[in-house]
Amino acid sequence: MITILTEAKSKTVINRSKFIGFVFNCDNLDKRNEILKQLRNEFFDADHICFAHIFWDKNYFVNFYTDDKEPAGTAGLQILNCLKKHNIVNVLAVVVRYFGGVKLGVQNLSKAYRECIQEAINQIKTKPAELRTKCKIECDYITYNKINKLLSDLKKYKIEFNKLIKFEIMLDNEQILKLQELDLQLTITNEKCIY
Repeated sequence: MITILTEAKSKTVINRSKFIGFVFNCDNLDKRNEILKQLRNEFFDADHICFAHIFWDKNYFVNFYTDDKEPAGTAGLQILNCLKKHNIVNVLAVVVRYFGGVKLGVQNLSKAYRECIQEAINQIKTKPAELRTKCKIECDYITYNKINKLLSDLKKYKIEFNKLIKFEIMLDNEQILKLQELDLQLTITNEKCIY
């Protein structure tokens, strides 16, 4: 399983139809909807904006695709299958099509969408995806400094500085074990995320 570090764009012209492919880092529906809104505004005159996404949400993979009025299975499904083939998660892939006046037929249309998104995927940089667990920590300032040294590369969420410091952090199993050795108040939730 991999996630993307860079986004990409590709262009393909087949029998005067123009296909523009995009690959975006995306891990939730709100972000997906925001990206799609921007694309629909930018490409308001496009004939089709087909997409697929795979992301981790509430401990499950969420897969979705749409053919946007193209023949069933010729566009969005081709995009989704390409993402699955490369085992990419937390991603939104979009192909914008401008119809060139020549019908391509189901096979050639499917191939066009598949090849357009494949070309964009070929340009991205990726990293291995890790499944992490959300942990809630409450500690004093001295312990907080120890945690920062031990886990310096991690992003903390919802941090509160009072008499004690309370924060949430996403950890892998090895990191959880390291923190448990510090004998602090650590609450391990059931919520997982791809990191």
